[in-house]
Amino acid sequence: MAALKEILETIAPAERCIYTGKVKPRKYFTFQTILNQTALSADDEEKLGQSTYRVTFYSKDDYEADLEKTIKALKAAGYYIQSSNEGESYETDTGYWLVPITIQLLKE
Repeated sequence: MAALKEILETIAPAERCIYTGKVKPRKYFTFQTILNQTALSADDEEKLGQSTYRVTFYSKDDYEADLEKTIKALKAAGYYIQSSNEGESYETDTGYWLVPITIQLLKE
């Protein structure tokens, strides 16, 4: 399975937690782990895990087509989309739309 960063970068540049590039592109992603959970079996062996991530899409343009591509790419890679749009916001000082997405990955 491809890493989350690799999947996101098929749409736009991506970095963990904060975008550190000197010049920010017109669109990019940040992502971070929100929660890692592991279920143990009776013999204390890890049987099932779940990771929850927050992905934030930043765009200076109309982002809807890119958001749809992102959701499709994540689903194809095995991620469950917990919330595909948790309320967009607009930063007047930067001109970026921010769109948070919560995703989960189940691990066996």
